[in-house]
Amino acid sequence: MALSFVDAAPNTGSGTSVSITKPSGKWTNGNLLIGANEVIDTGATKPASYTALKTGGNCPSEVCDRVASSEPASVSFGITGGGVGNAFVLEYTGQDPTTPINASGTPTGGSPLVSSVNANFPSITTTVDGCIILAILAANAYSGSISYTDPASFTRRTSKFQFATNGYSIAAWDFTQTTKGAITPGNVTISAPGAGEIDWDAYTFAIAPAAASTPQLSANITLGALQLSATLKAIDKLSASINLGALTASQVLKAIDKLQASIGLGALIQNATFAEIAKLQSSVSLAALLQSATFHNTAGPPVINATMLPLYRRRRR
Repeated sequence: MALSFVDAAPNTGSGTSVSITKPSGKWTNGNLLIGANEVIDTGATKPASYTALKTGGNCPSEVCDRVASSEPASVSFGITGGGVGNAFVLEYTGQDPTTPINASGTPTGGSPLVSSVNANFPSITTTVDGCIILAILAANAYSGSISYTDPASFTRRTSKFQFATNGYSIAAWDFTQTTKGAITPGNVTISAPGAGEIDWDAYTFAIAPAAASTPQLSANITLGALQLSATLKAIDKLSASINLGALTASQVLKAIDKLQASIGLGALIQNATFAEIAKLQSSVSLAALLQSATFHNTAGPPVINATMLPLYRRRRR
């Protein structure tokens, strides 16, 4: 399954915690859950079942994660010392099961006395192709309600605002990076009604996709007078290049448990069964027929390679 965003569940709270209710049919076992929360002037704490990723000290805020496993009906993000807060849980599927977070940056942030500020997300460097780049922002403004722009090329997945004497919010954006390497998500402009303190923390993470698995191969191939029917299982590596002009093929097959082949060469019918093969390593390039061979003219007369003669002679007896 390709790495992709599934769902976002945000909420606000006050007192001692922010509770996030599990969306119906979501938080599927094996999926990656990313949690984040921010509060005003007090402390933010993660749910006990989550692992801390990064903490910012300006709002303050915290980001954590967990691989879903029989998730409860809700989770709570703590507000140390009382107050108000925002939190969310993002769900992704198709992530690397062993190391889902490929890269993360040192959180950026500040507390300037202004009416607007550019919040810059940290730069990171990914080591695998196809990562989802996740940018998270926590922000509070003491002069009133706040707003902010979206970083270029990123999709906003969730945002939660609370407006009172102070405005505060938490939001997340993501973007799929096709090719591994360095990336800077850019910035968002945080705006408030008037000059005052704006506290903000910005985070960047890279979620790695699961490695592609090698599929089993079941093939029935007809090449002019040559017919090959085979079922190949437990293949560690298969590398093939096929040109259907002059018709050339190159394959490397390993760890094949069972191989059954029926080969017909014009008037010659050769049936062979190979069973209980623990390991078979062969290179086929169809100029010398079994081990290294090239078929240049499949419509021509049948050709029997020297490697086939002992088998043919045994079957004739």
